[in-house]
Amino acid sequence: MPKNGNGGIIGPLNTSKKGVYTMPDVIIKQGRQEWLGFVATGGTVTTSGGYTYHTFTSSGTFTVVNNPDNTSVEYLVVAGGGAGGGSSSSLGGGGGGGAGGMLSGTNTPAAATYTVTVGAGGSGVNARAGGSGAGSSAFVSTTGGGGGGSGNGTTGALSGGSGGGVGYNYYNDSTSAGSGASGQGNRGGYYSGYNGAAGAGGGGKGGVGGQNRYQHLHGVGGAGASWNGGYYARGGDGGGSSGVAGSANTGNGGTAVYAAASGGTGFNGGSGIVIIRYAL
Repeated sequence: MPKNGNGGIIGPLNTSKKGVYTMPDVIIKQGRQEWLGFVATGGTVTTSGGYTYHTFTSSGTFTVVNNPDNTSVEYLVVAGGGAGGGSSSSLGGGGGGGAGGMLSGTNTPAAATYTVTVGAGGSGVNARAGGSGAGSSAFVSTTGGGGGGSGNGTTGALSGGSGGGVGYNYYNDSTSAGSGASGQGNRGGYYSGYNGAAGAGGGGKGGVGGQNRYQHLHGVGGAGASWNGGYYARGGDGGGSSGVAGSANTGNGGTAVYAAASGGTGFNGGSGIVIIRYAL
């Protein structure tokens, strides 16, 4: 096969073909980069519905090898979700973990290597302690804050992308809910001693965490939000429900526990995710 003076394969121009190349392809054709159009590597690469997707479920790098036409990419950044609060025998429910911050947008990347950070979910803790906060996710100067850990007892809930909900505090209403970051999420739910001993829900991208309810019913976690068919960043439910951990790579907050359920340990928050896509 003929080659040019730089060692690249000589072939017809085809700038309409984007992205679906391995690194060996790029190296072989480097003498004629204009043949490739937009080319990028990194993450798990798939194609669907006329788009190429680079999905990062753990931290890595996104390398733009060639972008002669100033192609723009869309991105989703979701941070890790906060953990639900723990509890102890004969005591009430912890607060739900706040969802990880969720951001989306567009960017026109130059040829370079970009660091992609995917935040871990918060870890649940035992007894009457609030669940821990979570790690941030980031891409091209866009950083989603980790979800706020939940409150319990006299410990106020943590703030984050979305804030954690407040847990049972001996029917005392003074403990504060965690705040959400502007544009990323919402605050956690407040605790009302008049409504019983269940915990309040953590905040989500689509709404604030629910307050605990009468008859010891838990506060529901704040709603998440959709992006290209996926659903992300839902707040964790307060203690009083059957608990679940936040699903991996959703940024969902972890559910809290009620009394000594599940050994009294709150459920972990879900890890974050970063997705980059562009038209084929």
